[in-house]
Amino acid sequence: MNARILVTGASGFVGPYLVRRLQAEGYRVTALHRRSLAGFGSAGVEHVQCDLTDSGSAETVIRRQDWDAIVHLAGTVPKRWTRLPGDYQVLSNHARIALHLMLGIPPDWNGRLVFLSTLGVYGLPAALPVREEDPLAPMNIYGAAKAAAEEIFLAIARQRRQQLWILRAPGIFSEERRDGGVYHMCLAALRGEPVILRAAIPTPWDLLHVADVVEAIIRCLHAEPAGAGIVNISYGERVGLSLVAARIVRLAATGADIRNAAPFDHPEIEVSVAKAARLFAWPPCSLDTRLASILASLRSGMRNGIAGTADRQS
Repeated sequence: MNARILVTGASGFVGPYLVRRLQAEGYRVTALHRRSLAGFGSAGVEHVQCDLTDSGSAETVIRRQDWDAIVHLAGTVPKRWTRLPGDYQVLSNHARIALHLMLGIPPDWNGRLVFLSTLGVYGLPAALPVREEDPLAPMNIYGAAKAAAEEIFLAIARQRRQQLWILRAPGIFSEERRDGGVYHMCLAALRGEPVILRAAIPTPWDLLHVADVVEAIIRCLHAEPAGAGIVNISYGERVGLSLVAARIVRLAATGADIRNAAPFDHPEIEVSVAKAARLFAWPPCSLDTRLASILASLRSGMRNGIAGTADRQS
C-alpha cells in the first residue's frame, strides 16, 4: 500500500498509536501537530506543525497534497469535566477546526475523511441501547463541541457528496495511561482498597481501549461503503460506573469493596454497535479482555514499584 494519509491531532492521546498502526499498514503518513514538533521525529513519518484554528495555515497544509484519506483527531480537550454552560472557547475551537478543515479540502476531493467524535453527544440517554439516530443532548462542553463539529462535517460532506465517517467513541483508556477512572479503580482493587465512585452528577459511562479505537479507524479506511456517516463504536455491553467497578473487582480477585460517594445511583448505558458490526465486523474483543490486560500491567508495575498511588478515583 502506498496511500497518503493525513492525521490531525497526531500528538494527542490516540494520535501516536494510530500513526504507528498506519505505518505498519503501509500508509505514507503525515502527522499534523499544533505545538512544537520536538520529540515527534518518528522514522518514516512526515511531521508538520499547523494550527487548524487558523484558516490560512489549515488551507496551506491540507491543499499541499492530494490525500487518499484524512483522519481528524484534533481539538481541545478540557482539563476538567466542564458542564454546560461552560468554557465556550472549547466549542469555538472544535467548530473552527472542522470548518477550516472542510474548506481546505477541495470540493472535488474523492478521498475518505474519518472524524473521531464522542458518545458524549448523546448525553443522558432516554432509552437503551443508544443508536446512531437517537437525539443529541450533550451534558458537557466537550460533547457539545463534538456535536457542533459533526454538524459542520455532515453539512459540507453531504453537499459535496464526499466520503465521511464519524466514529462516536466512549472514554478511552490504555495500559500506559496513569490517570482516569479505569486506572484508579484498577489500582485500588489490586490493593484491596475501596473502589470509590466520586462522580458528582449522574454519569453515563462507557469506555473503549485505545487499541480498539485505532482498530475502528483502520477498519473505516478499509471498509465499504465509502461514506457510512455516523457509526457508534463501543463493546456493545451494558456498562456504567458501578458495573465497571464490579467487573474490575471481580477480575482483580482481591475482595475490594465498592463505595458510591454520591447520594444517587449512576445510570447504566448500552450502546448499539449493530451498524459497526454490519460495516466492519465489530467489536474486535470484549471489555473484560481489556480490563484484564490493564490489571496485569498494573500488577507487574506494582511488583516493580512503579504503579503509582490511588489518590484519585472516578
